[in-house]
Amino acid sequence: IEDMEYCGEAPDMGAYEYLTEDCLGCTDENACNYDETVIQEDGSCEYPEEGFDCDGNELSLTNNIPVKYQFNPVYPNPFNNNLAIDFSLKQPSEIKLAVIDISGRAVKNQYFGQYSPGNHSISWNGKNHSAGVYFIQLTSDQAVQTRKVLYLK
Repeated sequence: IEDMEYCGEAPDMGAYEYLTEDCLGCTDENACNYDETVIQEDGSCEYPEEGFDCDGNELSLTNNIPVKYQFNPVYPNPFNNNLAIDFSLKQPSEIKLAVIDISGRAVKNQYFGQYSPGNHSISWNGKNHSAGVYFIQLTSDQAVQTRKVLYLK
């Protein structure tokens, strides 16, 4: 391969093909390292483990619905105004959010309604509140979980 200079048909060689290393790679669209620019498979395709996506996230066997309820770490933390709250649902569920200050007082209670199975994100804007430690409590039909965050102004 080191001596080859062309990717595809060489202009002065007629129908002969010369391949460089840039021409070789994974051509399987289902592989994690699929490369649409390569023209010849070289056996380097990598696939996720069964039940996981290419990023290592656990999947269910049907329609990529998460296999369990999960309240992911909130971000950014510490935050300035907007906080992202990501969660995954295995089954339909009503979602409620409570934001609790360090003294235990609920500064926000919000009902978001029914969510379908899958991955979701909601946000909280703390601009009308004092800087400090808060607890973000996410309630679903499946669980109640709390995350500690620091709000900086």
